[in-house]
Amino acid sequence: TTLLIPIFALTSGPLKQWLLNNSAILPSSIGHDSSGLRGLKLNHKDKSEVGDFLCASIPRQCLIVADDRSSSDNMIPIDKLAATLLHHIRLGEKSEYFPYIETLPPPNDVSLASIAASWSDIQVDRLFHWPTKDKFRKARSSRNDFIKRNAKEEDKHDELLAGWAHDLTSSRAMMGPFGRNGKVRASLVATMVSSLILPSQVIFSAYDHANEIALLPFITSIIFLLANVVSGEPELAMVPWLDIANHNTGSKLTLNYDLFSDHIMMKGSSQLGPCDAVTYDYGGKDGCCNDMLLSDYGFVEADNANDSITLEISTDESITIRRCDFLELSDVAGSADTTKWKGVAVAARKLRDLLSTASTRASEGTIDSERANLATKWRNEKVKLLDECLEQLTCFGQS
Repeated sequence: TTLLIPIFALTSGPLKQWLLNNSAILPSSIGHDSSGLRGLKLNHKDKSEVGDFLCASIPRQCLIVADDRSSSDNMIPIDKLAATLLHHIRLGEKSEYFPYIETLPPPNDVSLASIAASWSDIQVDRLFHWPTKDKFRKARSSRNDFIKRNAKEEDKHDELLAGWAHDLTSSRAMMGPFGRNGKVRASLVATMVSSLILPSQVIFSAYDHANEIALLPFITSIIFLLANVVSGEPELAMVPWLDIANHNTGSKLTLNYDLFSDHIMMKGSSQLGPCDAVTYDYGGKDGCCNDMLLSDYGFVEADNANDSITLEISTDESITIRRCDFLELSDVAGSADTTKWKGVAVAARKLRDLLSTASTRASEGTIDSERANLATKWRNEKVKLLDECLEQLTCFGQS
């Protein structure tokens, strides 16, 4: 049955059962917090347990990763994954991933409507900051190009599905390592097997150049293993269950691929207790600023420790200020060229005044109102960031 109308399962029961049938380990559950936000919660934890503990363990075969059919028309990793997801959406109940796909947010869900690729020019202009506006417009252009390449011609419904697949991967895909779709594990096994049979091949072979010939399988397997391990292409996947976990800057949860069990595991610190929310940092170790959170995930985090802002000092010079680098900024400002940092202060004050006095008016319905509110929240967070920047510069006599 083709999935003509995207559906949204109201219960996670079928998804959980499908994962358990595939040997998943799920000491967490899908639920809602006091504000109605959907996410993961820890079921239980032994009070005597110390160190890291398991939040969930998902078999690699349950992940949706880009396959060969997606590579012909799509070069970017996120587009390759979106094309693969689109294929399984079209299959509907015939897809082995249907228990997962039916739990994904539908195209009209507010979480997808809030990401950058869906914003109109009028809505983007409410940000009042050209680098961020440029990023939003590029995201929308990438989405439109994906639809043109992958949707069936003159099929409006398939265009809807293609846009939906792109939005889902943009907002929910997780970055590995995930074992390169089994290639790392297979090449490691091949290396181990070839190393075991290598001595017998050398001993019992009577041919000339036997040693060189016997080494070929071993060398080939090592080359294949290294090629997969050191590959520079980002490894993206749709990860059932784990992708429901919400964001929390500085979370101690880690995402790891276990080579021997062939599972993707999310582990947490001992500070997490029973019924606590299972959250992780969407930006990983480096964190992510509100530009990324708004454009890719459709929300703004208050007092984001990793927030940043790009200031245009002149027509050919700009600088990015990060909240987590304020101490370093102050050290540099105290010893560097005074004129430059006074220029930074002027640019910061100018942008702060613009963002703080900007106003937005939503008149296009619920989605437009939500995007207007998000733009306001984004501007307010940037105003706070710029105020802190100016305060630091003032302390060092550069304001």
